[in-house]
Amino acid sequence: MALPGGALVAQIAEFSSGHKPKFTGIGIARGAFFDAGYGMRIRARQYCRGRPYGGRERIAGSRMPTASLISIVEDDRYFRESMRRLMSSLGYTVQAFPSAADFLSSPCLLETACLIADVHMPAMTGIELYRRLIDTGYAIPTILVTAYPNEVDQARALNDGVVCYLRKPVDEKHLIRCLRGALGSGEPPE
Repeated sequence: MALPGGALVAQIAEFSSGHKPKFTGIGIARGAFFDAGYGMRIRARQYCRGRPYGGRERIAGSRMPTASLISIVEDDRYFRESMRRLMSSLGYTVQAFPSAADFLSSPCLLETACLIADVHMPAMTGIELYRRLIDTGYAIPTILVTAYPNEVDQARALNDGVVCYLRKPVDEKHLIRCLRGALGSGEPPE
């Protein structure tokens, strides 16, 4: 069963008799217990890529994970889905998020090998997201995409360390070159 990135899924505590109740539900806080009725206590557990999140930390200057998780942060649902399909077709594991806040609160943040983010999003732009990641010690190679390119923003983002700043609609070949550069490999994974 595939679970959305960062989803909080209820894990049911077994009764002393060894039987598991059939109730499933969504929790609100990782590690929190709540009463589901009929004497059942449920513990919420956070998942990234359909696996329980292990709590691994990344510190500034640390090596990038060996996995090839590509996280996409894009408020336009259609563009987000097309980017997700493209990255999946290239053999990468992908998680997509509708906002910077959703990405930042996700356990997938710690597993992300490359971030593709829209520049113009409500609440927090792609440039603000990149700066926040750097300020908090997350060195995630980032590719920014925008339908409204701005030379000043582009120059500032590239000077700050963004791998690529691409115009929508994105040229697939250019995106693949940027992705290879971000991941430090000559070829995408099989």
